[in-house]
Amino acid sequence: MLVEGAPVTFACRWDPDKGTYRADSCWGATGDLQVGGGGPPAQPPSAPAPRTVPPPPPAEAVPLPEGVLLTGSVHGWNEEKGFGFLKAHHASQRVFVGRHSLQ
Repeated sequence: MLVEGAPVTFACRWDPDKGTYRADSCWGATGDLQVGGGGPPAQPPSAPAPRTVPPPPPAEAVPLPEGVLLTGSVHGWNEEKGFGFLKAHHASQRVFVGRHSLQ
C-alpha cells in the first residue's frame, strides 16, 4: 500500500499502448504491506538498465525522462484494486503504478 502524499523514488517509461506513463519500480511511501518477502527495505539502484526507445508521449506534455530515477509523491492509491498514481516533483503528468512495481 502506498501512502498518499508521501515521497517516493521511481523509474518510469512511456506506454504507447495505454497512452500514459507507467512506473517500472517504486521505492518508499509504503504502509503496512510487506512487498518482496520482508527484511530491510530495498534500496533503489543507481539507474535502471537502458531499453529501446518507445514512441514519445503527446507533444502537449513535457516528456518525463526515462532510464533515470525520479523523485515525487504519491498522488493517489486504491488498495482494493492494487494501483495508484505518482507525480514527479518537476512535472505535471501522473504516472500509473501497480502493486507489482513496489520495491
